[in-house]
Amino acid sequence: CGRGAAWGLRMSDEEGGAASWSSMQRVEYYYGDASEVPSAEEGFSDGEEATKIGRVEEIGLFPLGLVLNPGASLPLHIFEMRYRHLFNTAWDGGVKVGMVMYDAEVSMFSRVGTIAKVASFTPLSDGRILTINEGQERFRVLKVTREGSQMDYIKALVEYLDDDDIDEDLSSLEVTVWTLLTQVLSLSNALYGKSLDLKDRIKQLAPGLPGEAGEG
Repeated sequence: CGRGAAWGLRMSDEEGGAASWSSMQRVEYYYGDASEVPSAEEGFSDGEEATKIGRVEEIGLFPLGLVLNPGASLPLHIFEMRYRHLFNTAWDGGVKVGMVMYDAEVSMFSRVGTIAKVASFTPLSDGRILTINEGQERFRVLKVTREGSQMDYIKALVEYLDDDDIDEDLSSLEVTVWTLLTQVLSLSNALYGKSLDLKDRIKQLAPGLPGEAGEG
């Protein structure tokens, strides 16, 4: 089987004892299926550099235990050497960063991810980097073109997805999702005897719930 999918909700402990809600949807994992890589007839040959061929491009992958949605902002502390290289290269304009949700339970990453634009880049004296990243367009991984190592980040050929803009009012759906998220967190804490809480940057995304005073 070249691809797989599973239902999953993943929460991971982060610095400060907070929980990150990653996904509550059908996750399609990347299994190394190269069947959808464009053929030579479609404009891509084995010897050709895998860069910008229509809506297909080679990017660097950054697996993380959460989902970056288009339009969202995500601060990151980069300390591993391979990802220092990735973000330094991205800041210089040499590569795009693609964030994919990593599932530690199955040691795989999702096949669909989001381009992360490095909006703020602060190098520290010891080589670590503080960044703020903005979610842009979504993509689907076609093929890993370079496996990652301690020094090298993963490279992959991806196909960009065309997401349609909708005018539908999603405020009720936002409330439903937020309610489910808080319920799952509460149940998880009760089940595992923990007291995890959402980070402030996630709480700031909370919709105005019915009965609460909201801004006009």
